[in-house]
Amino acid sequence: LEWGLIPRWADESDKGHINARAETVEEKPAFADAYEAAADAEDRDTPASGRCLVPADGFYEWADTGDGKRPYRVALEDDRPFAMAGLWERWTPDTVQTGLGSFDDDATEEEPDPVETFTVVTTEPNEVVEPLHHRMAVVLSPEEESAWLEGEDVALDPAPAGEFRAYPVSTAVNDPSNDRPELLRDVEG
Repeated sequence: LEWGLIPRWADESDKGHINARAETVEEKPAFADAYEAAADAEDRDTPASGRCLVPADGFYEWADTGDGKRPYRVALEDDRPFAMAGLWERWTPDTVQTGLGSFDDDATEEEPDPVETFTVVTTEPNEVVEPLHHRMAVVLSPEEESAWLEGEDVALDPAPAGEFRAYPVSTAVNDPSNDRPELLRDVEG
């Protein structure tokens, strides 16, 4: 799955939606099908959509410091993993874009690869995230995870602030190619 939900009715080249607002997720055309669907399609060639869990042990938010943006890591106090509410969509485009090579007399007809994308559902921030950003991911409690996947109504509210902490991290996280454990360290502590 690639981050950035692209609905099946959109053009494959459309930029995906990296998040979906909890307040409008039921009614926005880009998300309504996935929000209403149960996650039960297993055939990769069949168009499908549904709810999912996005596992994480933290996420980054960037605070405006006046001198630019400063990255902060938001995590549970005890650093245990958690699940964010997500939506996914899978569909197969009608054609394959293969570039100029497709005009070759020896070209074979290829089946297009399925487009498999997801997004994270966001809500108002809790007191920990609010100084950093105006939105935050919906973090589900372990008790809410199954209900979310089964299509039940789940309160898409901010997670309790008392369970979370936010601390500044190295600006090296601004480059996605940097993927080292030391980037999770508090640069002030």
